Amino acid sequence: MAYGTNVDLTTYLTDNGYTVPVGYDPDVARLKGSNYVDGTYYSEFKGTAVGLDAAWPRTGVTGVSSAVVPLRVEHATYEAAILWANDASALTSGAVISTQQVKREKVDVIEVEYQDNVSDTIDLVDDAIPRYSVIEALLRPLLRVKGFTASALVV
Repeated sequence: MAYGTNVDLTTYLTDNGYTVPVGYDPDVARLKGSNYVDGTYYSEFKGTAVGLDAAWPRTGVTGVSSAVVPLRVEHATYEAAILWANDASALTSGAVISTQQVKREKVDVIEVEYQDNVSDTIDLVDDAIPRYSVIEALLRPLLRVKGFTASALVV
């Protein structure tokens, strides 16, 4: 499910001074933006999703009807959509995740030794997800308060 509408996406982009690349497909861009918002923030949103297809609408969020998608979510989707439209890899990580960490390195006559039994693979993957300050700012009131994380924040 893609959040928002193509008309609202176009209005948002125009109002914020964005230009779209040649061949831009607003349906695909909204879907990519929505997938990014849901995939990145699903478990961080306050409340509980009312369905299995998308993070929004949700119940249990103060000041937000359980029947609507907040405008902040739509705007975050539009920000992600334009990022994707300008760079198809902007919403994905290029990080290679390994369950082993380097224990020892040697530079001359190259030598590497890996540590065994490294856990927290999910934390390693989560840290590789690109996050954007404008999207984080839009979604902040809808996110649960949590401790410090080491996620990469792309400005």
